[in-house]
Amino acid sequence: MELTFLRSSMPLSKIFNDGRVQSYPKGSEFTSNTATIASTQDLLNELQTHARYGCAIHTGRLTRPLVNESRKGAHDRQGHTKFLILDIDGLELPYQIGTQCSAIDVEKAATRIATYLPECLQNTSFVAHASSSFGLHKSTVSLHMMYMLDKALPPKIIKACLEGLNATVPYLKERLALSSSGFSLKYPLDIVVNDNGRLIYVAPPRFIGNPSNPFGNDDDRFCLVQNKNDILNTDDFIYASKANVAQRELAAVLKTLRKEAGLQAKQWKEKTTTSYEGEVTYIANPDRVTIVMNEERGDFVGYNVLGPGRSGDSGAYWCPRNDPKIMFNFKGETPFDFEKADPSAYAEHVHKFCSVDTYQSDSGEAPLVYQDIETGHWCYTLINDVEDTIALAPVDCRNNVGPIKNFLANYGLQMPEVLPLWEMTFDPRPTSRAIDRDKKLLNTFNEPKMLRNMVDLPNKYINATFGQGAYLKEICPTLHNIIACACGQDLKNKNTEGRNEFEHVINWLACIVQNRTKTRVAMVFQGIQGTGKGQLFKHILQPIFGKYAKQVRINDMRDRFNAFLDENIILNIDEFSLSRSKDKTVLENLKGIITEETQPVRRMQRVVEAMPNYTNVLIFTNQRGAIPLEESNRRFRICPYQTRPMKEQMPEFVFKSQEEQTQLCNTELPRLVTFLSKFIVDTRELININLTDANLQSFLAAQSVEEEFFYNIRVGNLDFFLDVLLEDDYKNEYVSSAKTAIIDWIRAVDGDQPSLVLNSHTMALYNTMVGFIDKAGVFGKKMRNAGIETKDIRRKNVHGTGYEIRMTTKLTEIERRELLNAEAERLRKKTGISYNISSQTHKNVD
Repeated sequence: MELTFLRSSMPLSKIFNDGRVQSYPKGSEFTSNTATIASTQDLLNELQTHARYGCAIHTGRLTRPLVNESRKGAHDRQGHTKFLILDIDGLELPYQIGTQCSAIDVEKAATRIATYLPECLQNTSFVAHASSSFGLHKSTVSLHMMYMLDKALPPKIIKACLEGLNATVPYLKERLALSSSGFSLKYPLDIVVNDNGRLIYVAPPRFIGNPSNPFGNDDDRFCLVQNKNDILNTDDFIYASKANVAQRELAAVLKTLRKEAGLQAKQWKEKTTTSYEGEVTYIANPDRVTIVMNEERGDFVGYNVLGPGRSGDSGAYWCPRNDPKIMFNFKGETPFDFEKADPSAYAEHVHKFCSVDTYQSDSGEAPLVYQDIETGHWCYTLINDVEDTIALAPVDCRNNVGPIKNFLANYGLQMPEVLPLWEMTFDPRPTSRAIDRDKKLLNTFNEPKMLRNMVDLPNKYINATFGQGAYLKEICPTLHNIIACACGQDLKNKNTEGRNEFEHVINWLACIVQNRTKTRVAMVFQGIQGTGKGQLFKHILQPIFGKYAKQVRINDMRDRFNAFLDENIILNIDEFSLSRSKDKTVLENLKGIITEETQPVRRMQRVVEAMPNYTNVLIFTNQRGAIPLEESNRRFRICPYQTRPMKEQMPEFVFKSQEEQTQLCNTELPRLVTFLSKFIVDTRELININLTDANLQSFLAAQSVEEEFFYNIRVGNLDFFLDVLLEDDYKNEYVSSAKTAIIDWIRAVDGDQPSLVLNSHTMALYNTMVGFIDKAGVFGKKMRNAGIETKDIRRKNVHGTGYEIRMTTKLTEIERRELLNAEAERLRKKTGISYNISSQTHKNVD
């Protein structure tokens, strides 16, 4: 047969310390060892060896070897065994045991007890083991008699046989007693010691002070009692136990003992339920007894029962700490309803161990039920105080108590009379706490696993700064290229503007990863389909931020319900496109989402709530200039329009399967997160939104013709007005004056002083390019409304109202000279007069 031993960090033995007895230590981590036993001599040798190391026997087989771990759930409940233990507790001997004991005394006592048992047990060899108290009580003895069976039996059959021995062996039957509970018997021969998963303590006790150890050699606590047969015949054992008559005989003894104790005859009501011990039958209407707590034992609580039978029992009664419905017993008595037996003790147990406030678990997780102080709704959740996390997202039960009771019942907890008021908040910042019991504050943010998944990087990539984001290509080539492609880069030709925007994107992402708060800048990625915008969200943002990265469409932004803003860090608006006639409100709301600290959140069938706003907006669009920018834009950073799809720039990635793409990206993600976490964020560059070509395109797309005209006047963009030189003078009387203004600007481009421009010339340009205004006062008002400051101008013989302007152009010197010469030639042909309209920097040009 095989026998399993368990070893813990301390010897599994009792301690006798000056009259006080310290029970067996509550080991929680064990290492197992399985020995193969061929004979009773082998059994003796293994027992002595393992006892010296402080081990205990584990009845039944383990489902897995244990190495410094809990044995909870590790035993095979239904496994059969060839190991039989007879546990004799406190039986009288007809003689006194001496002060000093040896193996001879153990063998003498065991042989004497064997004479009372059936012949098959008397004729079979066994190993006797003296209990810790052997020799301390001179006229009584407790010991184990350990047999080997020729065939494996289930523990249920062995238990029935032991009940039969208690009921039919005269020596044992005479010593049956009423249990403390009053409705069961106390057996002189333990009937449950062979149940799978029990610990049989065989390590010798330790003695400190008095009494002294009665054994000079602890090996002598074991002895081999040799008989004719070395192995017990299983069939003979079952036949001799007379298990078939046990229940009738035991019931008669119980009836007699109850009558002698003055207890009424009673019809027991039995119920069956599922508990820690599996399916169990228990007494639903026990007698009233007094139940007193003995000690806590981890997941269990030991109790003493003071009833009509023998009281005390050294904590032999027990119940699960968080499921006290049924009271169990180590001695095989029928379990009973704890609350019915002693309501006050049950209530005390519930208050101490089954209250939500006192619940404990090995993992640190604990259920929490509360009333939301804002909504008044009843909620439940699962929190972890040790890790300061919320293991289960809060569940809103409105005012329905049923789900809460069911939730608590799974943990053996009772519904409190009053639900405490807790405040719900969402704060993803690293400095925030998930649970504050003192303030009764519950932060529903649960840090995504990827943000905690830091890895080691070479020093080169630690504390990179703005301008060094491209380092990412060396450690995360695939993710680098996805971001760069979405940014508008040409990966082969090194598009300058796209490379610059890549640095801004890395700076922006690093700020969010590190602070998890608002940047107040929205990133806009624009390009044809297939340029990596969706891959950026799918393979990078969503895995990093988990459920706090959400994707919506523009129609969701138009909906009056905006629950998607609740508990959010990244909001991706996909396929963005605004209708100028309908979406003015959408744009204003979007601006608020980008910059405001709080945001009204409207859910269905709920009042509008002002929620903290940690949202960072990411916009994907296939349209050029989809965002109608203002000149003073401070919210949107727009990347260049990408015209090259990923299949051209990253074919080796695009043509992989979805699974391969995900696996490749997931391999690089921890390095990306670590790089971003260590990146030195440049806060100035974060909010420094220059008017790039992409931004300018979006800004101008939002302008009317008139607004675009005055904008180019303000910024001195000469190139915008050059087409006027191609206009025909005869179609518009203002063209000539307009051309004069432009020629002046071309000549003044490289001058040291700004040009002085009369309103009348600007009005001529307006009437040529935009519309028609014939009143100088009306046009002057438009100038002021457009933000152009005017003043009195005196220039030679010219006097009027105008403004100063310094013009810029992309024209080269040669191109400017050619334009001036062409205009001089046009005037000569028109008037027959040669004109000198040379540039200020080229006086020789006629």
